[in-house]
Amino acid sequence: MSKIIFLVGLALVFAVGLGFAQADLDSAATAISDFSSAMTDTEKEIARRKYQSWDEIYRLAKAQKACRDSGINIPDEYIVYTRYKIEQLFSDSSNFVFSEKDLSYIVQQNLSERANPPAESVKVFLRDSLIKASGTLLSPFRASVVVMIKSTIDDSTHDARLKVVSMKIKRKSFFSKFFPVPRSIVNSLANGDLNKILAFMREYGYQMEIVITPSVVRLIGHKIEPIISTTVSFKNKR
Repeated sequence: MSKIIFLVGLALVFAVGLGFAQADLDSAATAISDFSSAMTDTEKEIARRKYQSWDEIYRLAKAQKACRDSGINIPDEYIVYTRYKIEQLFSDSSNFVFSEKDLSYIVQQNLSERANPPAESVKVFLRDSLIKASGTLLSPFRASVVVMIKSTIDDSTHDARLKVVSMKIKRKSFFSKFFPVPRSIVNSLANGDLNKILAFMREYGYQMEIVITPSVVRLIGHKIEPIISTTVSFKNKR
């Protein structure tokens, strides 16, 4: 999702994921249409604040990657400011707990910021150890889509990651059935922005864990030795 995907697919998003009832696809539109009215203004504000907090970390991660890709040394001031923003993030434990409503709002917000969003009307449901995202695929054809995502551990870095377990599409037209599910969509979900953020957090001294329950998704940060360090201190904490 630029983020999500937590995405939400995503990822937000996301039993053991291969047997979908057809009713999941057919009922998705009804569930999605009720979503906006189901959130109170307070719930929307809480979800918005969480989205903004993590979005800021994502933008810092992108800036750091751009420096590396261009062969530019990351300025000490940038490193210290990033560490400060991560400390701010950890100062509020609610930033690490996401309900179905939070995730649905975050995915929708992320999609709304894109010039050409790949999907719309996404609704996130939580299952035991799985995240399920239902919505409407917009490209290369219009179709209902259900994605199942689980939390895994990267074998080399031991970072938590979100992994697509399965994707099921119900196409709207007869001719579209001859087109396979675009591999780029699956890859986008599997390598979503949340995974990049979690890897970025490790560089600044936090090994992240993802716990998915039927009620919330919880991110847990375990303190480790940071990869990036500097002797500069951040003095203007405003």
